[in-house]
Amino acid sequence: MTFLSSLFLFALPLIAVPLLLHFMRRRQRNTMHWGAMRFMQAAVNDRRRMRFPESLLLLLARCLFVAGLVFALARPMVLWGSSGGSSNRELIVIVDDSLSTARRFGGNPVFDQIRNAAQETISQSPKDLPFQLMLASGGGRWVGDQPRLAESLPGKSALAELANHHATLGTANLMGCVQKAISAAGDRETSTRPRPAQRIVVVTDGTTPAWLGSSPATLARLRSMIDESNLPVQIQVLEIESASSSFRNLSVIQLNSDNDRIGVKESVRMSAEIRNTGTVASDACQLAWQLDGEVAGHSSVTGLKPGQSTEVFWSAKLKTEGPVVVDGRLEQEKPDDLPEDSSATKIIEVVQQIPILFVDNQSPSATTDLQSQQIKFLTLALGYQGEEASGDYHSVFAPTIISATEVGSEDLAKYSAIIVVGTNNESPEFSDLLLPEVRRGCGVWVIISPDPDVDAFNSCWFQDGNGLSPLPLVDSPKEKSPDEAEVETTAIRIHPPSKQHPANRVLSDQQRIDLDQVTIKQHAMFRPLLLGDEVSIPLRSSNDVPLVVENSIGQGRVLFQAVPIAIETTNWPVTNSFVVTVHEWITYLSQPSATNLNLSAGSPLVWKFADRSSRPALLRFPNGTSIDLTEDPQSHGVDQPVGTFRFFETRLPGLYRAKASAMSSDPIEIPFYVQPAREELLAQPLLAETRSWLKDIGQFDLANSSKDLQEDAQTFWLQYSPSASSTGGFPIWQWILLSLVALLIFELLLAGRVSQRRSGVSNTAAKQLEWIQQSPGYR
Repeated sequence: MTFLSSLFLFALPLIAVPLLLHFMRRRQRNTMHWGAMRFMQAAVNDRRRMRFPESLLLLLARCLFVAGLVFALARPMVLWGSSGGSSNRELIVIVDDSLSTARRFGGNPVFDQIRNAAQETISQSPKDLPFQLMLASGGGRWVGDQPRLAESLPGKSALAELANHHATLGTANLMGCVQKAISAAGDRETSTRPRPAQRIVVVTDGTTPAWLGSSPATLARLRSMIDESNLPVQIQVLEIESASSSFRNLSVIQLNSDNDRIGVKESVRMSAEIRNTGTVASDACQLAWQLDGEVAGHSSVTGLKPGQSTEVFWSAKLKTEGPVVVDGRLEQEKPDDLPEDSSATKIIEVVQQIPILFVDNQSPSATTDLQSQQIKFLTLALGYQGEEASGDYHSVFAPTIISATEVGSEDLAKYSAIIVVGTNNESPEFSDLLLPEVRRGCGVWVIISPDPDVDAFNSCWFQDGNGLSPLPLVDSPKEKSPDEAEVETTAIRIHPPSKQHPANRVLSDQQRIDLDQVTIKQHAMFRPLLLGDEVSIPLRSSNDVPLVVENSIGQGRVLFQAVPIAIETTNWPVTNSFVVTVHEWITYLSQPSATNLNLSAGSPLVWKFADRSSRPALLRFPNGTSIDLTEDPQSHGVDQPVGTFRFFETRLPGLYRAKASAMSSDPIEIPFYVQPAREELLAQPLLAETRSWLKDIGQFDLANSSKDLQEDAQTFWLQYSPSASSTGGFPIWQWILLSLVALLIFELLLAGRVSQRRSGVSNTAAKQLEWIQQSPGYR
């Protein structure tokens, strides 16, 4: 036994307090002799002898209460060694519960076999050996706070949790889990508690994603760390083999949309990437599209051979404001062996409007036509005539138009994107007004004026690499070669943009978009890229000259466009690709200021809202558990337009729901979806090369049956005999406190009984005196 707060043991002498009080009550007193008392002496002595055992028991109860209270405050723990446990040994079982373990062979998931193998490993271990479970998905989660005996209440609780656990949509990093288990043993090591000998058993289905972090270098570092520190560690890998080589599985890899945020009554175009990840051909089937759980349409999916992929499309008009959960679920006649990946989810946010700002920063010397053209073309692409909606359709982006001189007095915090048309006002103070807005997540799109002042531009926007522009401008060559003159006469074209850049997802579709018809007669010149420059270029010319460059500052994005939007310089505004460009780029720029509802595993969940009274909030996980969220202190204050909740532990894929109460409206609830890792959806059997690394470099013992590992385990345990020192224990102070409550009740009842008996003695003496007085011989 040990004590966590042993200083309280110095209070044990307080046990003497009840003894002192008891004997103080029994001290001698001055007596006055009274003749009649001699007739009562015999009765009083008899009663005193009857009270003595009860008084002694009452004294003992009071002493025990003081001693129990002191021991409870000292927080005692029963150590493994003192209870017959194996103090210098422990078993760690890492259970792979990733998505691939949900595969079914013979109707039963592989995870059932993994669970049974983990339970068998624990049951076959010595009874006095403490164990601890780790569920591998989401970076590794311990079941219990420390190793426990299988027969203890915490041990039985851990086994019960494992029995009720199922495979998740997450990914398991088994290498990271092994390192976490070894580090945990080191954290429990103290001067009085030596590091235990560890047997680590990894139970997995033997697929590639679980060992993505394993390489010869990482395995060598792990083994070197173990060998140099003389750590007593044995690592064993138990691979559960599938019962059949035939595997039927059609996977919905992911859902995509043209925009994640659209206006009310706008149409959203969805696409689903579907792949046959099984070993047998799939039949033709249907993909059911659901909006908030209700089927809204279907798409036909052709039959696919193993490894083949296809993409299906669907569009719908969303009429209700708020986030909409869009699901794509396969409907097949023959069930999959892995039904968990037969669906995918995407959340679309439907809003009334998104305010954006146009800043007219054109030179007064420019022609009136050129000044009006650029603003007019941009707003018309959004369905507006200036600030007024034009016709029945208009974009969700609602424009406000101001001059450059009004920027200082405008409330920029309410805008999601700012489009600066022209670069006339080129003082550093002007760009400095935009810098804090970019950092908070507002996007900025700067359209450079024709024939700009290069020095003034660089001073205002580039600022030696500290400004908004990622590249400076350079002067265009004044004297052109015959070849360059011929190119300028024929005009240059735009190189087809890459689909990899998120700002060009629609613009890169050359079959739908006529970007190849755009010609450019005049544009500003950015400095050529130098060695070491890391600049994103969303759009470049056919002769590989950057036309649009991108910079990222804080949470915001900035685009600088070298092509003025005017008929004199380009025919771009009269092509349908221009409308697509304006929508797609403003969507891309405004996205950081919105709540990101579609996350990748491990990405932070950030919830921004305007109702500052909506705190605290409740976050419900895909597995049904929930936690309380508190508002980010940095977002609190009168100068902040929104409140913010943040959560960083989004390693478990699936649908999350955040809910908060608002003083001014009904409770606010918003969904978030964490996408499963693509590698997990395309899981393949572990490569022979990786298996060789684990065995030869990492010195992992690999087997297909728990019995195959027992002989090595017994040899390993023989090197470390049980000792009296302990690495773990069971706290008992809670039970002592409960016992004190019972002891206190007993003491009160016993004290009442003793007091009653003491009163009973007085009454008997009075009756004896009355009897004497009434007797015939009394004078």
